[in-house]
Amino acid sequence: MALSKELHWSTEMYFMHPGKDFWYKRQDIKSLSNIKTFVANTDIETGDKNFYEINVFRVDNLMNGLKSVYNETHTTHFKVMDKFWTPFDIEKWLEKKFGTTYDFDKLRYGSDFKNAPAIVEARLFPLGQDKPTIIWRPLNDLDIVVDKKLQQIWPVATKCAPVGLIELFRIRHDR
Repeated sequence: MALSKELHWSTEMYFMHPGKDFWYKRQDIKSLSNIKTFVANTDIETGDKNFYEINVFRVDNLMNGLKSVYNETHTTHFKVMDKFWTPFDIEKWLEKKFGTTYDFDKLRYGSDFKNAPAIVEARLFPLGQDKPTIIWRPLNDLDIVVDKKLQQIWPVATKCAPVGLIELFRIRHDR
């Protein structure tokens, strides 16, 4: 029996903050304005990080007889942050948020990266230790970063939503 491709089309958005204070939310969205509203109304600093992540999936729920076939067809991923942080900013944030820097190594990647845009990836507690290890890294060209207005600010500031997100909503529903 042939699949009915027009049964249901949806775009699902997954908001993820992996790490110690993991949170996850799945939401069916219909437009770019739904995502803009969410980003505008969501606090950036969550848990141990200075950003959060959004994965947006185009999903086709097709019918094969009576069985629904979940088919993820397109995806885009980006991070949301208020401003770029340097390793020195991260060190100040740790002192303010936790009252200590936990032996944070702001020169982990060398002095060439001391003023580079960076993100906190995780705060880990190694076995048998009461002091966490703060994992950070400089942003790279594969990272897509948007601000609270959903305007891309990294790797190139475009003053509009990321291309991958815009293209996801241009996909025809009736493939």
